[in-house]
Amino acid sequence: MRIARLLVRSAFVALLALLVLANPAGADPAKPGDFKSTVTQINPPTDAISLKVVGGDGFLSLKVQPGHEVIVNGYAGGPWLRVRKDGVVEENQLSPATYLNARRYGTTPAPANVTNETETTQPPQWKQVATGGEFAWHDHRIHWMSPDDPPNATRGQVLPQFDPWKVSLTVDGQPVEAQGQLVWEKQESPIPWIALGLLSFAAVLFLGKGRSTFVAAIAVLIASLAALQTGIVAYRSIPKAAGPNPLEIILPSFAVFAAIIGLVLHRKPFGVIAILASLASLTGWAIMRIAALFHPVLPTDLPFWLDRTSTAIAVGISVAAAVLAVRSGALVLRLPDLDFDDEPQIGQDVASGELGERTDVS
Repeated sequence: MRIARLLVRSAFVALLALLVLANPAGADPAKPGDFKSTVTQINPPTDAISLKVVGGDGFLSLKVQPGHEVIVNGYAGGPWLRVRKDGVVEENQLSPATYLNARRYGTTPAPANVTNETETTQPPQWKQVATGGEFAWHDHRIHWMSPDDPPNATRGQVLPQFDPWKVSLTVDGQPVEAQGQLVWEKQESPIPWIALGLLSFAAVLFLGKGRSTFVAAIAVLIASLAALQTGIVAYRSIPKAAGPNPLEIILPSFAVFAAIIGLVLHRKPFGVIAILASLASLTGWAIMRIAALFHPVLPTDLPFWLDRTSTAIAVGISVAAAVLAVRSGALVLRLPDLDFDDEPQIGQDVASGELGERTDVS
């Protein structure tokens, strides 16, 4: 029972982590969306930097080679971000971009003493924010600044006001301009992925014949391994400054661990408990990223169809495995059989006088 308690506590910790870590602090995390922003060119070309958009259109990610100094200009044209030759990354505390870039829609206001004028006319006040020569931020020049759909625009086409978008930098003292495009992607239908989840559900029930805990354990283990690989790629696709979600790896890792125990002990109640713990963690992972089935752009380097396949199958298999585990009867408390034939027959005993002679005390 000690291992059972460990599994329960681990599941509780995973659930707590889901609530605490699902939304990383410090920036709006990269998540599925309807827009895709891309860097199309850097003028003049330089090998000193690499610049890309991550999370669909959520973050502009800059990586600077050692020995080069790069300054990214803010929205007023003055210095906002500096990457030194030693890789230290600093933000200008007198630039409004320092505060506006903290959130996707620029909802963090700059202090009253920080204005466009302080960015362009005052000496920068640098504050270290990162090391390693790499940084990612919400750059409002590269994405649509509203949760509402853009007016007078067509899905599948570049938004005219972002054709191209431009971000100015200075690389080793020389001006450089990055350009890109923002596309409002076509809608993604969830119907094929819902159908895939239902198909997975039906297949597991059929193979398990409605009761097999062995099939349940195998199915959950396969789905958990696929989820783990999907989560690893998704986590590594997002730079640290952009807030990759550690639950992408934590939840399926626990699911794999519990599924292995469930497979080994699938005939015993504890094995069924392990299977249920595994599918609970796997379901949490799938629910956390269910939006991937409804949006065309995903924050991952994995092919989008493969990411969605893993999520849909995880949902279907989890539900089916739960049905198999519960219907197996392995969790039912079995009491010892009572042989009522050996019980004394009270009525007969009284009638026959076999309860003993009555004592007269009068």
